[in-house]
Amino acid sequence: MRLSAEHREKISQGLARRIPWDEKSVPSKHVWARRYLIRAPGCETCGSDRFLEWASINHVYTQNREDWKWLCRSCHLSMDAPRGFCKGSEVG
Repeated sequence: MRLSAEHREKISQGLARRIPWDEKSVPSKHVWARRYLIRAPGCETCGSDRFLEWASINHVYTQNREDWKWLCRSCHLSMDAPRGFCKGSEVG
């Protein structure tokens, strides 16, 4: 992707638009969680230390740590699947 000269100039001056939290995509909110939330040593549900990721508890996606859980992939899918948030995944 090539940026226009005008956009490059805005970036260099620090004037590029920052996207407000409410307008960000769900994947970008997960990127924020990976960068800025403090991680527990293991899954908050089962204690596993493998394949850990952030999960939004109620799929509200706030910037509040209490609204997120540090879960292994299995527990994350187990939490999301019954609520219909997993595409093509069945956990049983």
